[in-house]
Amino acid sequence: MEERQHYSSKHLIEDVVGLLKARGLEPQRDPALRWDRSIGASRLLRGLGIADLEDHQGALDPDSSINYNRRIHGD
Repeated sequence: MEERQHYSSKHLIEDVVGLLKARGLEPQRDPALRWDRSIGASRLLRGLGIADLEDHQGALDPDSSINYNRRIHGD
């Protein structure tokens, strides 16, 4: 039986930021886009067959639907 691999999406985000800086880019971390970064990193890991160590339950709607409404409805 194959052992499942795990990695932290938070660490992946830090790794990518470091890589982009090393390539001469200036990544921005808009707090309003935290959800996008978190879920995007988790999806990338899953797409590569690696389980995310982070719990994204709180990332779904941390601001009581403010971010949801902005993203979905433009409110």
